[in-house]
Amino acid sequence: PGDCFWDPLKILEGAPDSMKRNMQERELFNGRVAMLAVAAFTWEEAITHLPLVDVGDNQLLLEPAYQVPYIQEWLDNQFSPFDPPTDSTNLKMLMDEVLDTTLESLE
Repeated sequence: PGDCFWDPLKILEGAPDSMKRNMQERELFNGRVAMLAVAAFTWEEAITHLPLVDVGDNQLLLEPAYQVPYIQEWLDNQFSPFDPPTDSTNLKMLMDEVLDTTLESLE
């Protein structure tokens, strides 16, 4: 679909068109696989509510975004129509209630 600055470093300059096209197809495939992998990691963290990798006291690297306090506060302010729960027990109870309601509506 057109030349969209695919080779800005001119690595394949002078290479035959078939080789350039082959490398473009490989790059697209690798990018799509990487996107699927990130989506799978995100999905797993969303389902289990556990980080895939636990790095001690780290609050940003490889932690689910909803568990980082200032990101959670921002998300609550942006998308919550009501006051957010103040502790994790109330949050868990609220999430369980929402999940139960959703499951009941699907039945």
